[in-house]
Amino acid sequence: MVPATAAVRDSRIPAGPILRVEPAAFSTFLRWTTAAG
Repeated sequence: MVPATAAVRDSRIPAGPILRVEPAAFSTFLRWTTAAG
């Protein structure tokens, strides 16, 4: 079974690399960037 991941990439480079992170880690990252805003 494949664990759930959030896939993130640069939309300006569709064929570029994809960063895959656990959803909880991505949520933490989003909260951190919003708070730092």
